[in-house]
Amino acid sequence: MLTVNHTEQQRHKLMNHRQICFSFLLVTLLSFQVNGTCTLNGSDGWYPVYFKDAKSQQWQGIMPDVARLLRSEKDIPIEIIDRVVPWKRLFIALDEGQLGAVGGAYQTQERMAKYTLSVPVVSDDIHIFVAKGNEFEFQQLQDLKGRRGIRPRGSLGEKLELFAKAELKKFKKKRNVNVMFRMLEAGRADYAITSLKTGEEEIKNTPRFSQTISMLPMPAIRNGIHYVFSKSGDCQPYIQAINQALNEFKSDGTIARVVSRYL
Repeated sequence: MLTVNHTEQQRHKLMNHRQICFSFLLVTLLSFQVNGTCTLNGSDGWYPVYFKDAKSQQWQGIMPDVARLLRSEKDIPIEIIDRVVPWKRLFIALDEGQLGAVGGAYQTQERMAKYTLSVPVVSDDIHIFVAKGNEFEFQQLQDLKGRRGIRPRGSLGEKLELFAKAELKKFKKKRNVNVMFRMLEAGRADYAITSLKTGEEEIKNTPRFSQTISMLPMPAIRNGIHYVFSKSGDCQPYIQAINQALNEFKSDGTIARVVSRYL
């Protein structure tokens, strides 16, 4: 009996230790707050919206660049958090008020209910890519029905997601765009859907794709890209000023100049 009790005590100690370690890890991941600032983080790898440059290890992209302009030109104290965090955990941090804003997300009904969205900063055209020689007439989403489609993980925008769920029975998620384009080359899919800039960047990085992959001219859909603010986070006092500045930046060509850096 003494041996059993001793074993049980060790087991409880181990469980408590694991719970403490997990809690510490969670706090480390979610505690972004910097006193007096509007804290911002985003999704690493979303070119050209928000990504970490492999050489400089600096956050780059349209959303961090615009955030720096909000700070330098409009004195809005935005602090870009230098930490790579998975997409879902960013929104947990927003829910908990531990992060002020996520830099770069599409508008959805759920996000509008849970968070405060900025005015759209830029638009993101979602395009259809096919193997050269396999082009087809595309005017509306209905034209995709019955074809074998592939898409990357993550959202393509609420309208397209709802249509795909209801109407596209042959529409599979793949790991990345490089895999998708290779599947098109091999005839294993009829079309791939991804953002214009992501598709163009993949073709640029893999030169043979310029000879084998074609983009249909009409966008499948156009999504606005927003800053998404926690309703209990540290950016709330600055949202009105941020939206006013964003509208000014769009009117005077500032955002267009930022976008041009990534063309």
